[in-house]
Amino acid sequence: MHAKKDNPNPSIYPRPLQEHRKQVIEQIWLPLAGAILVALAIFTISIIVTTDDSLTGIKIAGAAEIILIIPTMLCSIIPLALLIGCTILFKKILYKTPTLALRVQLAFYRLQHLIYSLSDKSVRPIITYESRWAGLKQLLKSVTNFLQIH
Repeated sequence: MHAKKDNPNPSIYPRPLQEHRKQVIEQIWLPLAGAILVALAIFTISIIVTTDDSLTGIKIAGAAEIILIIPTMLCSIIPLALLIGCTILFKKILYKTPTLALRVQLAFYRLQHLIYSLSDKSVRPIITYESRWAGLKQLLKSVTNFLQIH
């Protein structure tokens, strides 16, 4: 049997859940809070400086434009990449469409031929009976007309 290793001091080693929470705070929430604080500071400074009548607002206006344009451009890259990907995908699909369409069309022609042949087979007895009966009636009519004339 294996000897069970006892942890001499369990308070030294953090539990997995506590370690995970600590990592979440350090790796996600602290950088996010810092980025929000920096953005708020930049927005506040730009508002204070631009409402003042000094030339500083004019100098900072270019930087403020850059600060507004860069996130907009970065956010527009994702839809642009999706659009390019969809275009390439549709090009590949349309390139293969003629052969696939030809196969589908051929399958429908075969299905059409099968349906026509089955419908012909199903009504053939009725058609032959009706045609023979019509032929017999026509023959009798012709004979009676011939006998009436002579």
